[in-house]
Amino acid sequence: DTAKFARRFSKSRKLTDDSMRDLILDMGKWVLRGPLEEHEVVLYRGVSTTVASAGGDFPEAVGMVLEAMLQSPKFLYRMENQVGDGTWWPIDEYELANRISYIVWGAPPDDELLQAAEQGDLSYPETLQPHLDRMMKDPRAKQRSDEFVIQWLNLDRLRDLQPNREIGRAHV
Repeated sequence: DTAKFARRFSKSRKLTDDSMRDLILDMGKWVLRGPLEEHEVVLYRGVSTTVASAGGDFPEAVGMVLEAMLQSPKFLYRMENQVGDGTWWPIDEYELANRISYIVWGAPPDDELLQAAEQGDLSYPETLQPHLDRMMKDPRAKQRSDEFVIQWLNLDRLRDLQPNREIGRAHV
């Protein structure tokens, strides 16, 4: 239900430029795990404008914008700013939130972590630590660590092994 999903980011159901721009900015920050650049806003706004000019309604426009976001490389991959010449490059707050979240949970950052990134709270140990403590108490942290150990030690292969009971009895 795209209209219900859109209400999470905006109460307006208008296809006006300002209304859709605000929706795209807020929805894009959540879906794409960080703020949109101006050219991205223009691109997604173009999708909603095209739907509106073809006689489409608000839910259809939001659905098409959301579909475009979900096909974006920024959604499909965890993209980070890189210089490409091997020099040291600091990451921004949103990139840090993504790294932490995918390492600890194996999932995108939640609203609380994104809000901390927006406020610039992740660059300082005294404001980062409470978020890490909260995240480590989440069941996803244990699940992620279990997945890591299973992959690291290749424990999945044990599921398919069938011990030979005769060899076991010969040693008893």
